[in-house]
Amino acid sequence: MGQYSEEFKEQAVRRLMPPNAQSVAQVSRDLGVSDVSLYNWRNQYRDRGNAVPADPSNPENWSG
Repeated sequence: MGQYSEEFKEQAVRRLMPPNAQSVAQVSRDLGVSDVSLYNWRNQYRDRGNAVPADPSNPENWSG
């Protein structure tokens, strides 16, 4: 398992958010990172209080 910097993780999660709003599958392919890692990173950012899309199949669906 690779170690990724916090900066790399943040940039990957930002690609999931508008205005980019790429799918987890697309970001996974582009960066060579597993989709499980991307979901985990997204959840970690949400748990820290950052606003991230709640529904990975629809990045425009933000939770309150």
